[in-house]
Amino acid sequence: MNKDTKRKLQEEIKYFQSYHANSIKNIEFLVSNIVKDQKKTCIALTDCDLYKWLEENKILLNQVFGPGGIGYLYDEHKEWHIESEKICTILANDTPKGFTAKLFGKKRKITPEEMDKVKFHLYELQEHTKQINNRFVKMERRINAIPDDS
Repeated sequence: MNKDTKRKLQEEIKYFQSYHANSIKNIEFLVSNIVKDQKKTCIALTDCDLYKWLEENKILLNQVFGPGGIGYLYDEHKEWHIESEKICTILANDTPKGFTAKLFGKKRKITPEEMDKVKFHLYELQEHTKQINNRFVKMERRINAIPDDS
């Protein structure tokens, strides 16, 4: 493999490991009410940088890591976004309802049942995150084992 291509893949894998670690932290902060801006936290699958990278580099990634490995990462990543979307949908329902609530800025409180659902989906999200991280570790090992072309 070309040295530059190998180095670029190594850098991109590292970047996306960090990117997804930050994404799960942002969701956890949103659930904990530390962060309130859902627009930056709740990202659709097709708007996600990792998804775009997987799509743009599909041929190379399949050649290097095999379609099974990349397919697994793609599937886990898709499931991650499904769980994330469920959390964001529940939390978005705390917006004011009715004219007076909007006028005075009163927010509807999340019910205990809704918070239980959020916690369940957060657990699922964390499990998908572990699987994504494990795949990245395997990808790193694979790319490091490939000899450089002279």
